Amino acid sequence: DPDMRGAIRSRSLNTDGIDFIASHNRIYHNIFYDNERAITSWSPSSTLYTDDNIFKNNIFYYNQSTIFLPFTNYTTLNRNYFFFNLIYGQTAGENVIRLVNTDYTVSSVQIQLPELYKGNLEALPQFIDPENDNFHLSTSSPARDAGQALTYTTAAGSGTEIPIEDPLYFSDGYGLIEGDLIIVGNNEPVQVIGVDYQNKKLKVNREISWTDQAEVSLFYLGDAPDPGVFEFGDTSLKIVNNELPGGKKDYFY
Repeated sequence: DPDMRGAIRSRSLNTDGIDFIASHNRIYHNIFYDNERAITSWSPSSTLYTDDNIFKNNIFYYNQSTIFLPFTNYTTLNRNYFFFNLIYGQTAGENVIRLVNTDYTVSSVQIQLPELYKGNLEALPQFIDPENDNFHLSTSSPARDAGQALTYTTAAGSGTEIPIEDPLYFSDGYGLIEGDLIIVGNNEPVQVIGVDYQNKKLKVNREISWTDQAEVSLFYLGDAPDPGVFEFGDTSLKIVNNELPGGKKDYFY
């Protein structure tokens, strides 16, 4: 909806006596490119909070407005975290983050609000050809291996059920598609076939062993995950271009 002016526009609200809470979301391994606004909100509620949303391992590039969140109490009740993203506006050193009425660069926000903004990189992503919808990373891209594990194990063990800190990053496919392909510690990739969100456990398709605080990531190549959609060297993802009215495009991977 072009009138919404945001690729993601979040707000908790009450409609017809029902609370709709925009909290506890995990937004990861996406590309936000050439939007009027990438992440934003509108008229935040004074009684319902937009809290514990984590943006990790994304690429934000060439957006007119990158992050604009008008929530007050953003360090206590309306916490939105940005970890290990590549964030670049249209020029270097640009104010790409606005919280209420205060503007920040990537560098300044990580100094002043390190609990909310950590590990983010300001650099050109060096996509191969974004104007022609090729968002794969080039060989020299600084995004290569610049991401972080999505979560960590909470105890050492072995078997097919893995206790982790945060299961909200993962899906078993809900019977519609295959579950996530993940890497746990130094193991070869395994597939998620079940997620116990309440007890914070993943069930995978074969037995493995792991240490306490082992990294848990989506499948990647190299030394660490790449931010964005496409892992450098992985050709398994294909772009499906969906033409929308008015000459706009939508993409599925």
